[in-house]
Amino acid sequence: MDDGTFYSNGSYIFNTQSFSLADQKKLVKTMGEVFGLVVNIHRDKKKYKLYILRESHEKFEALIKP
Repeated sequence: MDDGTFYSNGSYIFNTQSFSLADQKKLVKTMGEVFGLVVNIHRDKKKYKLYILRESHEKFEALIKP
C-alpha cells in the first residue's frame, strides 16, 4: 500500500492499486464488519483503490487518532 488522500468533503482515498481486486474486496468486507466503516472500491485506470465514504469520516478518524 502506498498512501492516501483526505478530501474536504470528508472522504478518504487509499491508494491500494498494488493489491489485487480480490484482496481489496476482502479489505472492504473486513473494514465494514470489524470497524463499521462504509468503504467502496473505485477504478483507477486498470487498477483499483479504496474509498472511505464521508458517512464514515468520524468513525475512521476516531480509529486513527493517536
